[in-house]
Amino acid sequence: MIKEENAENAENAENAENAENAENAMDTAIKLHQAGKMADATKWYLQVLELQPDNSDALSNLGVAYIELGDLESAIACFKKALVFRPDFAVCYNNYARAAMGLGNNDFAVTLLQKALHLEPDYPDANFNLGIILRDQDKFDEAAEAYRKALELSPNYFGAHVNLGNILKTQEKFDEAVSCFQKAVSIRKDSYEALNNLGDVLYELGYLNYSVSCLRQARLINPDNTSIVYNLANTLRDLGQLEEAISCYQNVISKDHDFGYAHSNLGTILRAMCLDFKSNKPKIIDTLDKTYSATPDSVECSIIKDALNELIGEDVLDIQKSIAETLPTIEQQIVINEKIGTPPTNIGVEKNEKQQVVALFHFGRSGSGYLHTLIDGHPGISTLPGNYLRGFFGRGVWSQLVSKGYQGIPLEFAKLYEVLFDATHQGRVPPGFIGEEYRPEGKSEGYDRMGDDHDTPLKLDRSRFIANLEELLSKEAFMDQGRFFVKVHQAYDITIGRGWSDNKLIFYHIHYNDKYCIGNLIKYFPQARFLTIIRSPLQSCESWIAKLSSMDGNGYKLYSSVTTRVASVLRQVNFFNSHMKDSVGIRLEDIKKELKKTMQGLCAWLEVEESPSLYESTMQGLKWWGDPSSKLFGRKHESTVWKDDPIKLKKGTYFGDRDRFIVETLLYPFSVKLGYEEWNREKFRADLAKIRPMLDKPLDFELKLASGFPADYPDLEYTEAYKIFHANLLGRWNILDKFGTYPNMMRKLPE
Repeated sequence: MIKEENAENAENAENAENAENAENAMDTAIKLHQAGKMADATKWYLQVLELQPDNSDALSNLGVAYIELGDLESAIACFKKALVFRPDFAVCYNNYARAAMGLGNNDFAVTLLQKALHLEPDYPDANFNLGIILRDQDKFDEAAEAYRKALELSPNYFGAHVNLGNILKTQEKFDEAVSCFQKAVSIRKDSYEALNNLGDVLYELGYLNYSVSCLRQARLINPDNTSIVYNLANTLRDLGQLEEAISCYQNVISKDHDFGYAHSNLGTILRAMCLDFKSNKPKIIDTLDKTYSATPDSVECSIIKDALNELIGEDVLDIQKSIAETLPTIEQQIVINEKIGTPPTNIGVEKNEKQQVVALFHFGRSGSGYLHTLIDGHPGISTLPGNYLRGFFGRGVWSQLVSKGYQGIPLEFAKLYEVLFDATHQGRVPPGFIGEEYRPEGKSEGYDRMGDDHDTPLKLDRSRFIANLEELLSKEAFMDQGRFFVKVHQAYDITIGRGWSDNKLIFYHIHYNDKYCIGNLIKYFPQARFLTIIRSPLQSCESWIAKLSSMDGNGYKLYSSVTTRVASVLRQVNFFNSHMKDSVGIRLEDIKKELKKTMQGLCAWLEVEESPSLYESTMQGLKWWGDPSSKLFGRKHESTVWKDDPIKLKKGTYFGDRDRFIVETLLYPFSVKLGYEEWNREKFRADLAKIRPMLDKPLDFELKLASGFPADYPDLEYTEAYKIFHANLLGRWNILDKFGTYPNMMRKLPE
């Protein structure tokens, strides 16, 4: 009896010692964990578990440490064990969800978070993590609701304030976003992230001086953060402090040469300097030399030089050729695949000489969506809905697609282009150009309201498409971006039941005249041809900019957007590569008034047979009712009986007489070339001379828009946007004065 008691006492003493040791080890682990010393913390958590294998707190904390160390599989193993011992452990479900999110298993993570919230409804972290998933799924309203719930439960939740502010910024609810970021800064005064975000939103609202103050504070805390320096550069640029802005952009580019926005915005400053080119030429050259000295063959540098030459009215042919030459080569694209395990190949580098591609562009607001719906369904043509893939050949898209290896390309494509499978999806697609504003793609094209009753969204079987694409890729020895582009169209046609033949023409709605995207397209498809849908140039321009008139908020942003669009129309009259490619314009008026004759002419140019599908405005066989922003939305788009049909719009709906005279004169040679005007050389020369002095002063529409500038902005004629716009006007005038026309204009579609 005494021996049994002694044994029991010894066991109790050992258990007490183990418990004390485990408690001490746990305390040490937590202190190390809180200090960010994760590797050391894991060793102490493991000591706890040697003494107490069923310690669910230690298992859960060890899992969190593994997350911080990037070992997600080990983290998940810990969470699973903890939940075996403690099935009602809400914190562990939340942490398990974090690991699942890290592996991309967001659907499973949502299930785990729902369990956590069922066990503990007032759990701010679970709401916060649910918000992250919903945000990543572009469900912004639901994500905002989750963050607000977290803040109700924990008003000083720093991350929730920041993330909610970011969503509100995305939704352009800038005033509400400011409040979120101000609260975040009050919680953590040394947070460069919150200061940066606050400065960025203040910039959007036009509070430039406050923005600079926040961004300078953020930069002091983290001087190497390129996002902060970039945002500071943008604000300085709008304030007219161009020297420091240039220095900031150069700083960003030196740290991250792939930061496309920094290249683009540096280019805008240099374009503004072209208004006084003679005085600023040395500074422009010096800036380019210093910025790109380490990368003399940079395509971004070539694009900037091309834009500068357009502005000052000089020849752009040699520079445009250099853009194509300095783009990432096909060989480089293949090397990417070799690095990720693509089988080596004996096949030589081949451009897609045989695959016929026609790229569709818009000219102002001219009905490109309508033309596309007439083309869709033709048995000899492969085309995807809308302009979803407009940015496919843009910066970084191929790198994203191959980021998970050769086998992962189909799934990565599906993630980037979710709207292809459901037109109601609110997510983004890769943009067609730097700075493109976000819009819900399917909704903006009217693809969410298709069919006879306007109630059928355009859809595509996602799993079947991926399976078809995987099968097609499995037969290839190697893959590059151009080949993959063809395979996407092939998989799409197979999935919707149209089948595929190697002589099919790919009709690519690229939409925008972006030099990078076009150059990359031509890199892979040197025989690509260009089709631009146009309508009466001034009418098209006015309709396009009139869409912006309802913009709220920063009046300078509105002015910049309007002038950018007018300048874009003026430049597109002899746009990039028209001189190198078979480039034609098809007139919306001809489609509306003489549909059969016009489509027959288009068939001849496309080299396809006439088909009944060309006379039905459909996509995937469903009736299309137009662009929702059009006055004709919901009516038969091909009818010309409507008094408010776009082609019946009167000139002068936006511009006054003086402005209209200037723009019409600059567009005159193009209007003649495309059959809208009769050629009268004497009158044109007289009009050209008459408008020259007018270009040195603000146009009437500019003065009207300038009245809405926020107080922090310089006077109109000192703003960057004004200088760029007038450099464009003068550049166009100089070309016309020198040549009497625009060289390299597209031709009208042959009848």
